Amino acid sequence: MRGIKGHILVVDDNEDNRIILEHFLENAGYAVETAANGREGLDAIRQARPAAVLLDVMMPKMSGLEVLQQLRGESATESLPVIMVTARSESKNVVEALRAGASDFVSKPIDYDVLVARLETHLRLARMSRELTDANRQLLEQMRAARSVQESLMPKARVVESLPASYGIEIAGLWRPSTTLGGDFWDLVSLADGSLGLLLISFQGAGMIPSLHTFRMKSFLHGQCVGIYNTSLTLSRINTQLCSFLPENDFATALYVRFDPHKNEFTLSSGGGPSPLIWRADTQSVERSVVHGAPLGAYPESAYREAVMPIRPGDVAVYFTEGLINFGSRQLGRYSEKRLGELLSRNADKSPAELATLLDEDLGSLEGPASGQDDVTAVIARLATDPAVA
Repeated sequence: MRGIKGHILVVDDNEDNRIILEHFLENAGYAVETAANGREGLDAIRQARPAAVLLDVMMPKMSGLEVLQQLRGESATESLPVIMVTARSESKNVVEALRAGASDFVSKPIDYDVLVARLETHLRLARMSRELTDANRQLLEQMRAARSVQESLMPKARVVESLPASYGIEIAGLWRPSTTLGGDFWDLVSLADGSLGLLLISFQGAGMIPSLHTFRMKSFLHGQCVGIYNTSLTLSRINTQLCSFLPENDFATALYVRFDPHKNEFTLSSGGGPSPLIWRADTQSVERSVVHGAPLGAYPESAYREAVMPIRPGDVAVYFTEGLINFGSRQLGRYSEKRLGELLSRNADKSPAELATLLDEDLGSLEGPASGQDDVTAVIARLATDPAVA
């Protein structure tokens, strides 16, 4: 079989046509098998798995169009190159065949040079398609492995579970990348003065490049920000760092929060991220803690402000990236701050972990073909309910 260009199946009810095509194609370097009708052809295709099929249109028992329709309805043969062989007067059949998924056609009397040229073209395209499919499969496997690493950058379960005892606060996070990898990232950092830092950051775009920035941010946050207790200064430091390596016109939005367990208050600064919501137990209502700031990585001289948000027993604070309020589609609707507030109001007695699950399910109800174009990250916080740990 060395030197054989490929295995071709010829399906034609005319014996003379089969003999001529078999002889010509073998001389052109192909291994050839023949079938005398559509049913035989289908059996041969399923058993021998040819590289391509020459299929006569007009045959008794089962026409070439019927064979083609069956082939295109099966996953194993949906991309198999099929060249229809038809009489010049059967233009209507040609149109039907092309609409049904035929790769190409040749007309009788056959110009064999044209046939070989078209056959070689479709075999080459099929080979390239297989190679691309294999490459995509390998890339997907690599990206899944990278996603596992990226998820490992987020706070570990043991760290989150220790927060009530260490800081008197309960926290749960939700991370929904729009693709295998995402440009969103959230993390906690223990500050030297005994307070707790929380960063939510969203890099423009999705995929490999934005996800690489999250690796850098993890290192920078824990290496350069643990001794800074001013949230606006922390964002300024992060902004300077991002300006040094982000390409022109790229940027990130962020929210940096510092929780002081002695004062039971959040101090926050915004780098273009959405203002958080907080459900107040005493008023049974949702507030929006408005804080503004320029996106990160765009302007080295940007300055950031601080806002203080007290938290009392029973209050629930939700910090999120802009992907949350962009989530959804035109058909199913978009998520919104109002919907998030309603979810909080209905479930304010739930733990942050339970609320994160409910939020994930609520987003899932809007999931459709055009939903989730942005990554979604949310962090939910409330004072620990057990006075012994608070």
